[in-house]
Amino acid sequence: MKKVVSVLICCFCLCWAGIGENGRNAAAAGAAAAAELPVAANDDGRPARVTAANGFVQLDLTKQEDVKWFFRHKTELARFGVGFVLSVLAVFVFNFLIGRLVRFCCNRSGNNDLLVRLIVRGLFWPIGLCVFATGMRYSFEQLTFVDPENILAAKISGFFVVLSVIWALFSLGNSMCRYGETRARAKNNMMGFLLITMVRRGINVISFAILLLFILKDVLDININAILASAGVAGLAIAFAAQSTIANFFGSVMILIDHPFTVGDRVKINAVDGVVEAVGFRSTRIRSLDGNLYTLPNSTVADAVVENVTERPFIKYAFDIGLVYSTSAAQMRKACALLDEIFKRHPGFYTEKHPPVIRFTEFRDWSLNIAVVVWYDPADWGQFLIEREAVNLEILERFNAEKLEFAFPSTTNYLQQG
Repeated sequence: MKKVVSVLICCFCLCWAGIGENGRNAAAAGAAAAAELPVAANDDGRPARVTAANGFVQLDLTKQEDVKWFFRHKTELARFGVGFVLSVLAVFVFNFLIGRLVRFCCNRSGNNDLLVRLIVRGLFWPIGLCVFATGMRYSFEQLTFVDPENILAAKISGFFVVLSVIWALFSLGNSMCRYGETRARAKNNMMGFLLITMVRRGINVISFAILLLFILKDVLDININAILASAGVAGLAIAFAAQSTIANFFGSVMILIDHPFTVGDRVKINAVDGVVEAVGFRSTRIRSLDGNLYTLPNSTVADAVVENVTERPFIKYAFDIGLVYSTSAAQMRKACALLDEIFKRHPGFYTEKHPPVIRFTEFRDWSLNIAVVVWYDPADWGQFLIEREAVNLEILERFNAEKLEFAFPSTTNYLQQG
């Protein structure tokens, strides 16, 4: 509300400044294109100097003549004042009716969507400013003694219409970004939150830049071509001086867009294995499993091979069991059957999608090897360790009960008597 009141006060001051500059000194009829006009006479016969600037009539008058001027044009000024008040009231009435309509439609449909409420709330005042500009255009047209050709009215209304459009785009983008930030925070998606925050800041900067260029060009009549050229040269110099910083920034942009990991994931990047603690616009901080904190530039992270351990759907567990060479073929078949039975008793290791693979694979130098490959689901490392311990203990108990001997690296030396 404070912002709206400030805008309206600025509008009134701007309008009144236009009247005071061009209206009170507009007793002479017609605007001259020359820089200096002949001497004219006031109502009391005293001479007054008449000049023309920007197509508006100007006349140097005394304070007494100012009073006469106001009384002479009181009807036009009254119309302008009424138009200004009605324009302000129209803004509040319009916003009130639109708000009631939106709430009524949401209640009837049962859809109380946060996005809709944010968008409508963001577009309230920009549309209201456009309504105000339209009303002020017709109000200024009543001041024929100030602006016979409606040049001032067109300039002021055009300025506020463009301002309302930029404000609407700014509010629309920020409303959608706030909705995205709320959803990302609710889902604890910090990477999405950072990306949306960066987009929102970009929208703010672009909106401000467009508004500034419009004010410089159409309001202050400043040639912006030289400004844009100077900005381009300065940007090129900054780009050369801050190559690493810019590379890290664009690296963070690629990380946020590609989303290879999020805060809290365990990742392996080059020689660093740990949990992601924070992702900034310059670097990514990773806490290793031994407690050390690593800070990696985002340009390095963007170019490196990232292994996201947290995103694995299961945990693969592969190991070998070696039995002594005195084990018979029937005992080897019995050992494989025991292993399959043991894993069936632990559902985390025995799933339809990834059943265990148990095979008698090779004759080693010191053992008969049985290769076992299983996949544990879900990929919970702590629970996996508990289940693996239970499986190992059961293998040990069952194999000992069946008299199946485990092999270990050993050599046998034969001595021949001479």
